[in-house]
Amino acid sequence: MAATGGPPIRRLRMQARLRGTREACLLLGEFADQMDISTDGRVLEGFESLLSENDCDIVHWVLGTLDAPERHQFIVSLMASTRQTKDR
Repeated sequence: MAATGGPPIRRLRMQARLRGTREACLLLGEFADQMDISTDGRVLEGFESLLSENDCDIVHWVLGTLDAPERHQFIVSLMASTRQTKDR
């Protein structure tokens, strides 16, 4: 495995960047770029599950304009806090 991640992480990065909307590509791609081989399995599973959702819903959940379903609360809150830290 490379230092930036193995096949599962590379696959998730590609899926994050090939979305239907530019906003989702940016939000998801930015988060995926932070993943590496030390990323917790719970984060990887949550992110993979999130990628199966509608782009518009994901954008609203991460930006906080809509509440995320409970099954995605962990990963969405992690993405939102990562964005807030980066924006400062």
